[in-house]
Amino acid sequence: MTIVADDLTGAAEIAGVCLHFGRKVAFGINKLPEGDADVKVIATDSRQAGREEARKIHRCLAESLKLSGVEEIFKKTDSVLRGYVVDELTEIMDVFGFEKVILQPSNPMSGRCIKNGLYLINGIPLNLTPFSADPDFPAKSASVKDLLLPRSVERKISIHTMSSSFDDSGIYVTDCLSGADMNRLLSEPVRNGLYAGSAAFFDAYLKVKKGLHMKRKFVKFNPLEGRLLMVCGSTHDQSLDFILQASKKGIAVSALPETLMKENIDDNELIGWALKQAEIWNDSGQMIISFSSKFVNFKDCSNILKKRMSRIVHEILDKCPVVELLIEGGATAFSILGEQEWTLLNPVKELSPGVVRMQVVTNPGFYLTMKPGSYLWPDYFLN
Repeated sequence: MTIVADDLTGAAEIAGVCLHFGRKVAFGINKLPEGDADVKVIATDSRQAGREEARKIHRCLAESLKLSGVEEIFKKTDSVLRGYVVDELTEIMDVFGFEKVILQPSNPMSGRCIKNGLYLINGIPLNLTPFSADPDFPAKSASVKDLLLPRSVERKISIHTMSSSFDDSGIYVTDCLSGADMNRLLSEPVRNGLYAGSAAFFDAYLKVKKGLHMKRKFVKFNPLEGRLLMVCGSTHDQSLDFILQASKKGIAVSALPETLMKENIDDNELIGWALKQAEIWNDSGQMIISFSSKFVNFKDCSNILKKRMSRIVHEILDKCPVVELLIEGGATAFSILGEQEWTLLNPVKELSPGVVRMQVVTNPGFYLTMKPGSYLWPDYFLN
């Protein structure tokens, strides 16, 4: 089967789930990976690409997959429905002729549930959580319909939230308060449908639809015990706390200076700062790089800052014998991989939920570990 994800760390999380079930996984960036594998995962960056580009990415991928003979697809979406979910789904529906989508973004184990058509996190409506201040897709409502349709040009498609059957065409996002609800949803007969949603829903999909059983638990491995470079592209509180604790443990920490967080910068200063970090890494063998905590707000600032960070990482990797790169944040990871021209990865270990270590196919001695910004690194990393 083939999974299409709208961001890199979400795709990595899906790969980790597959490893749990003993599946052989191939991982590609914006393309179907070659070779023999039980599951092929395709990571895109469509959540950050803009609506029209997101539609184009999924249309082209869907057409390519159909020509390749792919029949079974699972569409990985954000667990709180950020991004251009409806537009991406409808592109796949159109190419493959699917009449309906069973979409379940929730993850009851982490308190993310849907009740009476409203998205709740630990019982709190989504629009009253920090996701209301998301810089790209702020949750202005807890209504599933309000989260989906205003972000889409496909306003005519039906969004079913309270239906108990799947007779009509459209997208079904039914209530889900437990793992048992997910299992019941997947047990219902669906004709000519596409399944989509969170990594938790995909986990249930493998159990219910494929009859698979977990083969192994998380693999304990601590890259912080060796020579590593970590890039923190997230501003979540737990990320800031992790950086603070790492600094106390003696790991070198460098934040992008405010002079390089402005709209217009001196390119020579950027390269100079990167080379200075390479010197620090060569002395210590361990380093964490993050963005400055200074708030910035200029046109396209998110993409511009990610590109600057990618150039910095490229310079460090070019000058230092780094063998372990850890990246926090899907958009940051996608930008760095693009700068390095890494398009094929080999998932080898899932260290904790959403934290997956991969081998770079074109550089077998180099490993990349990624996680979403809202997830935690394993507790034992700093023990």
